[in-house]
Amino acid sequence: VGVGVMGGTIYAVGGHDGSRIVSTAEKYAPGERTWSLVAPMNTPRYGHGVAVLGSYMYAVGGWDGTTTLSTVARYDAELDSWIMVSSMHTAREGISVVSFGRYLYAIGGCDGSTFLATVEKYDPDTDRWSLVAAMSTARFYPAAVAFGGYIYVMGGHDRIQHLSTVERYDPAADKWSPVASMSVARYGCAAVAVREYIYVIGGYTSDHEYTSQQI
Repeated sequence: VGVGVMGGTIYAVGGHDGSRIVSTAEKYAPGERTWSLVAPMNTPRYGHGVAVLGSYMYAVGGWDGTTTLSTVARYDAELDSWIMVSSMHTAREGISVVSFGRYLYAIGGCDGSTFLATVEKYDPDTDRWSLVAAMSTARFYPAAVAFGGYIYVMGGHDRIQHLSTVERYDPAADKWSPVASMSVARYGCAAVAVREYIYVIGGYTSDHEYTSQQI
């Protein structure tokens, strides 16, 4: 499932319900502690990325059960509707998506056969995707978060092994640099920045589910 936060509301988008890939989306109101359905996407998505940029939420790439997707859907909460915007240059599933400044970044993943180190950014003003500097390592299902003027990408799988390594992207310099590795290799984990820390949560290591978190 992809998760985004917009206007104090948490949205859960797409994913797999245990039997099929879904296009449904729902929102959680923390004050009311209730979930409610919102408009579904026009395409089922699993292994996609979700991020909020400006007044919209974007669902990027993923897999629909047949095809790895390059398509991108944008959600307008005021209208409770999705529209399609420009597709990425590369189809990607198992990606991370992060908003930073004026742009949306789609990071790593798999194009259906090859694990990817490439990264694309989306400019909503021009409705165009462009390539930026690639990571040093291909990463399938990494975690990513924007923090302190950088984008951090943690873990994932490079087709050979689960990764503990972490890279940091400087958008101003269009450059990736290695930073300290995690103590545990993690694939399919989640990350969030809270105050002065980045938390990396869960995932798989050595093909077993991992439930701990690390800062």
